[in-house]
Amino acid sequence: MHVRFALVIITSLVTSASALGDQRCPKITRAATGAGWIFVDEAGMTLYTYRDDGRYQPRCLGRCAAAWPPLSSTTTPCACDNYDGWSVITRADGLSQWALDGHPLYRSAKDLAPGDMTMAGPAWLPATVPCPAAKSVFGILGEDEAYAVVGDAIAQGIEPVGELRRWCGIGIDELSIRAKISISDIKAQESGRRELGRTARIAIAEALGAPVYLFLR
Repeated sequence: MHVRFALVIITSLVTSASALGDQRCPKITRAATGAGWIFVDEAGMTLYTYRDDGRYQPRCLGRCAAAWPPLSSTTTPCACDNYDGWSVITRADGLSQWALDGHPLYRSAKDLAPGDMTMAGPAWLPATVPCPAAKSVFGILGEDEAYAVVGDAIAQGIEPVGELRRWCGIGIDELSIRAKISISDIKAQESGRRELGRTARIAIAEALGAPVYLFLR
């Protein structure tokens, strides 16, 4: 498989964390759970993403937002967690909301204590720390090594999605949920039987926390 570098530019009503001035990232940290490393708020409460949201487009409004309060951007400014993927979204109800890699972040009104995931399910998933970022921070393997995994696979003519997924320790079921792509499509990509389209490859790269350009032709 041959891969050429490409630049992806997404236009959206989004402000990056680096351009927020005194409205810096909320105080978010990482926690180890049965779902892997996830992001939690300043109180240790689980943060979630919503399957039906578009990228940079929160769709949980009204009654939904009462059950799933958005992570507001009006929180007290403080230092960012060591991850470069934060942005602020202007919602349809006029509120501002933090997003992680384009995915709006929420809390659950039914979570009462740190570590609770009372309403996690197919539509609502804990905000997981992308694999290379998690490994880099916790000293297992660094992001540069993720580049090497992909690069070595490409050099050997091996499909890099499967190599990086195995290196991350992520099963096909989990990758399917994160990337919102069917298991059969991921298997077809990994086996080389069929190549997925650009949008699907970007979704897979983001779900793995990998550099997007490595998966684009």
